[in-house]
Amino acid sequence: MVLGRGCEERDLEAFGYSCDIVRLTGVHFHFAGLGLPVIAANVVKRLPRRIGWTISAAVLLGIPLVGVGIVASPTIEIVGVILLTLGCVSVAGYQIWLAARANEPATLIYLCVSSLALFVGMTLAVIYAWGEFTNHQRLPIPTMAAAHGLANGLGFTLCGLLGWRRVANVDGRPAGQAPTPSLPVIFQARKEEAGGEVAPKMKYAVIGQQP
Repeated sequence: MVLGRGCEERDLEAFGYSCDIVRLTGVHFHFAGLGLPVIAANVVKRLPRRIGWTISAAVLLGIPLVGVGIVASPTIEIVGVILLTLGCVSVAGYQIWLAARANEPATLIYLCVSSLALFVGMTLAVIYAWGEFTNHQRLPIPTMAAAHGLANGLGFTLCGLLGWRRVANVDGRPAGQAPTPSLPVIFQARKEEAGGEVAPKMKYAVIGQQP
């Protein structure tokens, strides 16, 4: 964004791109380069290690490949977009799976809206990247900025961060302190037979992590 502002003040281009494109790219990678990894981290740490590492690699490799591809090569860009899309779809799918285990409506809504918005945003990203690769663009920049930007900026990132913030309030509470009704309860009560008595036992509702 600083580079875009500097180009605008001096009426310059960067790598052959106009000031508007440079500015939009800066905004885009603030969300893709920060918001996406933060939300993905909250998802993958609750998954089995092998799945978590695979999703993390797809996200963290896909982001720079898309950036390099935009500047250098449509082929690199389409590879990066496909890799990033696979990572994002996995994040969105598992995020819905985790949200379904939240016993608090607001958290469920935030995380489901976030995931659905990511599905929409990445579908648009694939269509755009394919248009660049084939030199037959179906999504002009203004349409892409409005649709993809709103879906990923407000839908995925904002709602996702709000949802995981509510989850963090429960995960980080002092030991022995019961969650308040306004916070998500990502635990499932489970009863087990123990010595002839039915003893309540709390089981963490997500895979690979204990409270």
